[in-house]
Amino acid sequence: MPFPLMAPVGTDKTEGVEVEAIDDSHFNVVDKRAGNSNIKIFNFSRQACWVLEGVEDWSVSEKDLVVASSPTMSTAENFCYQRAEAFGGLGVGEYRLTREFFEASLENYVCAAASGDPQASFNAASLSLSGMASQLETEKVEILFKAAATTLADGAAALSTFYCYGNNAVPEDFSIPITT
Repeated sequence: MPFPLMAPVGTDKTEGVEVEAIDDSHFNVVDKRAGNSNIKIFNFSRQACWVLEGVEDWSVSEKDLVVASSPTMSTAENFCYQRAEAFGGLGVGEYRLTREFFEASLENYVCAAASGDPQASFNAASLSLSGMASQLETEKVEILFKAAATTLADGAAALSTFYCYGNNAVPEDFSIPITT
């Protein structure tokens, strides 16, 4: 592993770094400074002095991804799509970083959707409206659903629903007015 393992942390609260006390002699330092796609957790225990017992690296390396040929995505966008799928899979697990994994998934879907890829666009917009990740601005969601609607039936259906209910994760009123 290259050193330093972790950038220095100030004695005061450092943005993007969380210190979790497990008990009096075990602490975890969660380092989110490199973004949700590159979270690292450092496990410390106190013996005669503080000892680093383990490092959890929650990033997805490019060496673990496949260079696939997609007519609509560049290599970088393709890697973003694969990362989004991986983080989305971790998000549905029982990990304590579930929220961060969904955020990483959304960030990577948006990266992949920059190509205009319908599936990446649909996944980004859908995740944004799911409530599992932060909600994108209305204009961005519309652009994503329009890209998805070009070739995906689900994309066209989602776009029509979006036009009915807007950028609401949970529409206020699903009832259909009945006139007599």
